[in-house]
Amino acid sequence: KPAELLFDLSAAKVICCLDSDLLGNDPNMLLYSRQFAKGRMPSLSEMSRLYAVESRFSITGAAADSRLAVRSSQIGAFLVRLEERVDELLAGGSPKSAREKEAAFDKIKPEEQLERFVDSMAEDLVKAKGESLVSVGAHQPLEVQLAALRLNQKLENVGKAVQIRPSRSVIEGVTPVNLSDLTDALVKGTVSTVWILGDNPAYTAPGNLKFAEALAKVPHSVYLAEFSDETAAVSKWNVPLAHPLESWGDVRGVDGSYGVGQPQILPLLGGKSPLEILSLLNGQAESGEAIVKATADAVSEKPLVVRQWQETLHSGFLEGVATESLAGSLNVEGTTPAGTLNLDSIENGSLEVVFTISDTLFDGRFAKNVWMQELPQAMTKLVWDNAAIMSPATAKKLNLKQAEIVRLVRGDGNLELPVFLMPGQAHGSITAHLGYGRVCRDEAVDSNEQVTVGQNVAALRTFENPSIVTGVEARSTSRPYKLVTTQDHFAIDKLGLETTAERAGMLIREGTVEQITEGGAEYVDHLGIHHPP
Repeated sequence: KPAELLFDLSAAKVICCLDSDLLGNDPNMLLYSRQFAKGRMPSLSEMSRLYAVESRFSITGAAADSRLAVRSSQIGAFLVRLEERVDELLAGGSPKSAREKEAAFDKIKPEEQLERFVDSMAEDLVKAKGESLVSVGAHQPLEVQLAALRLNQKLENVGKAVQIRPSRSVIEGVTPVNLSDLTDALVKGTVSTVWILGDNPAYTAPGNLKFAEALAKVPHSVYLAEFSDETAAVSKWNVPLAHPLESWGDVRGVDGSYGVGQPQILPLLGGKSPLEILSLLNGQAESGEAIVKATADAVSEKPLVVRQWQETLHSGFLEGVATESLAGSLNVEGTTPAGTLNLDSIENGSLEVVFTISDTLFDGRFAKNVWMQELPQAMTKLVWDNAAIMSPATAKKLNLKQAEIVRLVRGDGNLELPVFLMPGQAHGSITAHLGYGRVCRDEAVDSNEQVTVGQNVAALRTFENPSIVTGVEARSTSRPYKLVTTQDHFAIDKLGLETTAERAGMLIREGTVEQITEGGAEYVDHLGIHHPP
């Protein structure tokens, strides 16, 4: 039965995120952040513990109690090693006790760091059996997803902190076609008419598909969108899409709740919503309200009377609608993830590039909004650009410098990006944000000037590997490039730096659970007042 994962971080004492940014770019990040905060209250006798194993320095990694930088392509191998250690402990194996005068974590070799980290994580997971969770990023391969589910099942987490919910995206009786198969059909001419309801696939599709070229050859193509964008340029007809504030719509929450959206104004330019277009294509000229009302009737399993419908519109959601977690054991046997683990290997030609959504532009849909271009990325603080984000050690090994253009090459594809050095990035791994390389009108300077912001990374992405590409070579161009960050705002001179250093201790307070338990709310009083005098 089609299903999807939902975590309950408030029910977990140990949370292990493997290349999974639950608190950052996960679709449920707001829910997970609230759940995570519940387990981190200083008043609790025991706070939850968060482990992060990731290639890029994420928001989740920044919040983690323990973090290890590992390439995204090696997460599967890490998970295999973790599962083996968990199996040993579940079979009655003894935990490894810390040696007297044991060296600090940052003072030991990478292989020793890996061993100590895996041992610590496995021991905590087994101690919190039934009250823990292991999460891997949605961009990881299927065998890695299955391995994580298998580990959660061994730890008796399924049905507790790890919930399996009915899928919201599967439509009964509809068989989806992937973008690669559609592109092949367009090239062969077996499809002569295409309707595209938003999403700008000519831009977002991986480069090796050449979707835009295939779409341009279709005799009849109709594109429903708010803007004249890359897909509109190769479509025969363009239909104005009604803005969400101009149209009826509905949504299904991850917990099964059903919400309704209603227009605030009438369509200004005669735009149509996807609901209305689908209705017309089905031979029915139904209004958006009638379509949403019929769906609400189906969700409630009985027609809503006028009063119930009015209450739903007033509240914005249908009362008493939710889904339950699916019960029963999971069949998660599958291929064991392959690969090796090497934390410090940096070989040019064997690099990986990880593509991730932008914190501000998402997949590029907000690229034309100059305010979103101005908003800094969460960790790098970059604005108006994407970059090849790598660790200082990787840059040194490859003879690259900050704000210098690097050419990333894999097969016939190549991509040029400015280098941005980021401590915490896994060695041999490069991160590049999606959503750039699009034309944006610079309203702040000249409303008529069209500028291309950043670089489109589609050239290196493939349909088979849209998120993690390995076997990449980095070639220096020695060409300088100006990158802009907001990292050093208000600290442009010695006085500003000294003031920042002085105030940091006033504004930021740190302590352990033991200190809070022993000293209560006043455990930081010896640090002085909490605000500047």
